[in-house]
Amino acid sequence: MKNVVTMRDIGRELGVSAVTVNKALAGRGGVSASLRERILAKAAEMGYRYALAQRASAPTQADVGILIPDHFMGAGNSFYASLCKKLVQQLADRGCYGVLGILSEEEELGCCRPAMLEDGRVGGLVVLGQVHPAYLQMLDAAQQEIPYLCMDFYDDSADADAVVSDGLYGGDQLTSHLIHRGHTRIGFVGSITATSSIMDRYLGYHRSMLTHGLPIDAAWTVPDRDCHGAYKPYPLPDPLPTAFVCNCDQLALQLVQRLKELGLAVPGDVSVVGFDDYVDAGGAEPPLTTFAVDQDALAREAANLILQKMRGGNDRVGRVVVGGRLVTRASVRDLRDAQPAQTGIGARPHIRKGKPASAVKPPQT
Repeated sequence: MKNVVTMRDIGRELGVSAVTVNKALAGRGGVSASLRERILAKAAEMGYRYALAQRASAPTQADVGILIPDHFMGAGNSFYASLCKKLVQQLADRGCYGVLGILSEEEELGCCRPAMLEDGRVGGLVVLGQVHPAYLQMLDAAQQEIPYLCMDFYDDSADADAVVSDGLYGGDQLTSHLIHRGHTRIGFVGSITATSSIMDRYLGYHRSMLTHGLPIDAAWTVPDRDCHGAYKPYPLPDPLPTAFVCNCDQLALQLVQRLKELGLAVPGDVSVVGFDDYVDAGGAEPPLTTFAVDQDALAREAANLILQKMRGGNDRVGRVVVGGRLVTRASVRDLRDAQPAQTGIGARPHIRKGKPASAVKPPQT
């Protein structure tokens, strides 16, 4: 038997989720009496007594709020929905219950305190997804009452720690992969000031281009949202670069579809790479080259850090940066042996007129 028994271990033994185990141990609803008895018996059998007693003694202070801006949860296959689920699982393994709160635009701009803070339901808060600096400053003022941290973004104006993926390294790796396969005219799709994660990915792209002595055409940086973070249809540069680095996989997959509608082949005419590797990038046509974000490690680091703060650990750690890895697939064409006169790629293909130019409403990242 392992030294540390988690709720997931108990759930695996009984064929139920860690969240169900959490509800049973915390005395919450949604679990039948017979199943609760089985879970309690299995927890005692596996040596979970100490965690159970600790959870029962202070039920609300062990709960963690997870606050997500509403516009990040709009897509059914949202990166943040996936990351939230993993964070809830990590908290459940540590004897905590994740309390989800959706932050509306009106509440964010009005700097309204989350209801979960007002009624004392949680002892710590994870803000998942970029929010306005003024909202973070409001949370800063409340940190003596309840600690919080930022997840998947950071803001230098806030007095808060953050857990983020390594966007700069990922953007650099994706761009270098394209360059090493003969691409010299490479674009970036994403509004670079919209979120810190998009900016870091752009800076990685920019760093790789500078490192390899390649020019960056301003027309190749394609914004995908307005100054308020709302998505907008975007025009593609004409003539096109030979490749695009996209700020997330969903955007990359939509760009592939849009290029096909314009009569262009991917990767035959234009190569496309994404970021995240959480959607079915490998099952796309063509399979998408991307940078895989380690969501499990992000969730684990965030859970550990917020619980440390809730136990009274007030030392600042700054940013916890979680690594990832390049995943190469078939959406990139190797131009090193290409003949420009035959392929047309070396001549920077133009958007073919007369084809439908789809209005793309890209997802969050």
